[in-house]
Amino acid sequence: MDNTLRTFQGLVGGYIEAVTVCDGLVLIVNEEGKLQGLEPNVFFRGDWLVGTVVAVGVNKDHEDFASCPLVTHWQMRIALGLESARARG
Repeated sequence: MDNTLRTFQGLVGGYIEAVTVCDGLVLIVNEEGKLQGLEPNVFFRGDWLVGTVVAVGVNKDHEDFASCPLVTHWQMRIALGLESARARG
């Protein structure tokens, strides 16, 4: 995947917002997703992230997105305390 703004905008369907999870890991979401009425996807830190959510690493200078460590879907959910819309009903 190309590490470009255009690529990330294409993935989330609009302007991007980077939500910091922890040092070195961010979630990329559509900045206007709630205004556009996108479906809830992940409940994180007391709020819903809507639409497509892309997990990416951040380089050591926090200037560019980078690959994130390989972890399974469930390892990430457990580590970050993420809860999907389906799980909440």
